[in-house]
Amino acid sequence: MPDLTALGPHLPMADAAREGFRPMNLVVLAIVLVIAVPALQWVRRRASQRRIERWSREEGWTPTDPNDPNNPDDPSDRRG
Repeated sequence: MPDLTALGPHLPMADAAREGFRPMNLVVLAIVLVIAVPALQWVRRRASQRRIERWSREEGWTPTDPNDPNNPDDPSDRRG
C-alpha cells in the first residue's frame, strides 16, 4: 500500500489504512445489515404487491388466492 501520509499531514484515510481490521467495524457492519436487509425486503415486497395491483387494474382482472381450491389459474388443477 502506498504511503498516504505524503498526501497531507491530517489525512484521516492515512491513519485508517494503517490500522487494518477493527472489531468495531464488524459491529457497525452488523448493525447496518440488521437494519438494511429487512428494510430492503419490505420495499421489494411492497413494490411487487403494488405492481401486481396495478397490472390487475390495467388488465381488468381480480387476483385470486393461490390457496383457493376453485382458483382457475392453479397449475396443479387436474379437473380435466
